[in-house]
Amino acid sequence: MLCKKSNALVSLILSFSFITAIALLFTVCKADDSDTTVYYTVVFDSNGGTHEAGEIFSSKSTSRRTVYQPGDPTRAGWVFKGWFLDNKTFKEPYDFYSKVTGDLTLYAKWAPVSSGGGGSGGTPTKPITPTTPTNPTNPTNPTTPTDPTTPTDPTTPTDPTTPTNPTTPTNPGSDPGVAVVSFDSNGGSDILPRTVHIGDALNLDPDEIPTKDKFTFDEWYTDDNTFSTPYDFSTPVTEDITLYANWEPVPVYTVSFETNGGNTIPDQSVESGSTAASPSTPTRSGHTFIDWYVDNITFNNKYDFSAPVTANITLYAKWILDYMVWVPAGSFEMGTNDYVQIGEKPQHTVTITIGYYMARYEVTQDLYQSVMGDNPSVYKGSSLPVETVNWYEAVEFCNKLSEQEGLTPVYSLSNRAPAAGYPITNMRVSANWNNNGYRLPTEAEWEYAARGGDGSPGNYVYSGSNNLDSVAWYLGNSGNTTHAVGTKAPNGLGIYDMTGNVWEWCWDWYNDSSYYGSAPSLTDPTGPGSGSTRVMRGGCYSSDNVPTRSVNRWRHIPSYRVDANNVSEYQGFRIVCR
Repeated sequence: MLCKKSNALVSLILSFSFITAIALLFTVCKADDSDTTVYYTVVFDSNGGTHEAGEIFSSKSTSRRTVYQPGDPTRAGWVFKGWFLDNKTFKEPYDFYSKVTGDLTLYAKWAPVSSGGGGSGGTPTKPITPTTPTNPTNPTNPTTPTDPTTPTDPTTPTDPTTPTNPTTPTNPGSDPGVAVVSFDSNGGSDILPRTVHIGDALNLDPDEIPTKDKFTFDEWYTDDNTFSTPYDFSTPVTEDITLYANWEPVPVYTVSFETNGGNTIPDQSVESGSTAASPSTPTRSGHTFIDWYVDNITFNNKYDFSAPVTANITLYAKWILDYMVWVPAGSFEMGTNDYVQIGEKPQHTVTITIGYYMARYEVTQDLYQSVMGDNPSVYKGSSLPVETVNWYEAVEFCNKLSEQEGLTPVYSLSNRAPAAGYPITNMRVSANWNNNGYRLPTEAEWEYAARGGDGSPGNYVYSGSNNLDSVAWYLGNSGNTTHAVGTKAPNGLGIYDMTGNVWEWCWDWYNDSSYYGSAPSLTDPTGPGSGSTRVMRGGCYSSDNVPTRSVNRWRHIPSYRVDANNVSEYQGFRIVCR
């Protein structure tokens, strides 16, 4: 295509040519102040529509370098909404009265017709032979552009305020049979307008809602001031309308951390639906931090920091004393079928469904004195196991230690005799197994841990070995006295002195064999419901190789400290918790 310069008159030639199946191409040429010819290309991208063949009228002058709007493209099931400069937001409609000052591409905007239907690919219109511009001051040729203020030729552009030519741009996509529903998101993400047949209801995808940082979308409203009238999407559309998004600030919740005696952890402010950050691990002297829990009674529900925060919440730190050892849940064969002493058989399967913590050592005199203010032991020493303690005093110690640690006691105690002081001769005791405080192990928990727990090496005759001397202070090596805890080898779980040193009280009432012999397997057994004596396990420094076996069972009345001859069997205890 050629563009000529003659007598200082800028001649413009527009052509209509094929570039793809979906685009029209115009070339606008102009002469600048030099002899250099500059070409500008205007591309019309129909975005899936079809261009019908039609004239492109050229009425240009050196003072008004414009391009006319081509005939509206069509697309089945869609309404043409005009030509735009951007292909994403469609916020900039093209002004066909503006000068073409550079190459550009215009994009067709479409809105779906509510009845649906797919659109075909766009095809270009046929080429149009350009007209030859003449002197704009001599408008004799009907195809020659005249003064824009003297619209004598029907093909000549008139005053932009009086668009009489049918090819002159009008309201893009206007259709008396449809209405346009616009969406004002009030600062949120854009929602494109929808076209709806008059009389039909607007069908908006429920998932297509705007978003706005730190706000939650409420609803679409017909008013932008009071937001008092939510739009009813079942209402027939009768005219163009604008709907306005209402927003609610995202709620902010407080996540608090109760450290239960540890160092302070600051609160967190968390937006609704977001997650709290796992804080730094708290510290507490003499204790090991376990985790954060949502309950402060049972500590059964560990908090999930990947869960969204939907309300104010307080998390509680769970601690154990430094010398507690985790015993995982599992099953084992309790007792023996080899007759040695009454009550050891029959062997039966026991399943422990909830893991627990067990003290690495027997309760020492130092710890007992700090909790109870009393030390009844015959052999004195801060690191020696406390002994000459009856069952009532052991459970009272558990409750007092729980209270000192900020835990919920397991035992309910009443009718104590005497009301104060020691020894305790009688007391009513019941247990709440869901509470998180310290307690005595059940007989099944004791033997399970003594054998090393499920999967641990330790199914030995004694706790941790078949060699009694390596793991226990007993008759053959004790010198007839107790010894400091933890000075013999531990078992597979790292627990010391479950064989020898002092007898250890358990929770259960004693029963020779009927309780365990009544069923081939038991789950989380806590012993008979009643009895006259309580179970003791493990033997002591004065025991031989028979009562020190892990399967051996012994018993005494709960008030027992010494026998009728004032000879003590030197019973102590160790503690567990969940």
